[in-house]
Amino acid sequence: MSAPRPATAPPPTQRALPVAPALALALAHAPAWALAPALALAPALALALALALALGPSAAAQQAEGPVDRAVAVVGDRVVTASEVEIAVLLASRDPAALPITARGDRPPVEWWIEQVMLRELAGDIGVYQPEPGQVRDRTERLLAAFDPAELVALEARLGVDREGVQAWAQGRLVVERYVHRNISLAAEAAGEDEAATRLRYQGWVAELRDTVALRRIGRVSWR
Repeated sequence: MSAPRPATAPPPTQRALPVAPALALALAHAPAWALAPALALAPALALALALALALGPSAAAQQAEGPVDRAVAVVGDRVVTASEVEIAVLLASRDPAALPITARGDRPPVEWWIEQVMLRELAGDIGVYQPEPGQVRDRTERLLAAFDPAELVALEARLGVDREGVQAWAQGRLVVERYVHRNISLAAEAAGEDEAATRLRYQGWVAELRDTVALRRIGRVSWR
């Protein structure tokens, strides 16, 4: 997945980069090639950006500009932020996974979301993994209906998640499910495996994929 280098690079003196939660959600579902112009200048740039996010600006800057997001991991060239994980956990709680093996269950939120981001990145924009527009629309409507109107207002005010953000989540969720279905579920069904055996197959597959993707965890996450 290669892309042309941008004409100009980000200012080298920028120490910290506030990331709006809505942007974090959009990044969660963007394929690597779409982020390459900003992050693929060199692996060191992605790590530098992640570290800048983790450190954050001074306390005075935080008071002046509002909360600054924290990086918790880098998956390939993708920075994963704390607010992104929080949004993912909240939406997943109202959006039952079509494939139980992709559900969070009792796994730590960050570890589960890193896995989901990795799968979304690997699926990319390959046609067989892309859902139909009607599927995205239906999934979005079901998810929005799972929240009270007041909850949606509060969610947008606190984390910046609006209808477009929910739709981005729904599309990303569908892509991951289709990716897992074609690579795991079909083979498991053909072999007559039960749910436990299918889960073991999935876990082994994910472990192999992890060896092919650069992954860095950054600091700890304090859940508010």
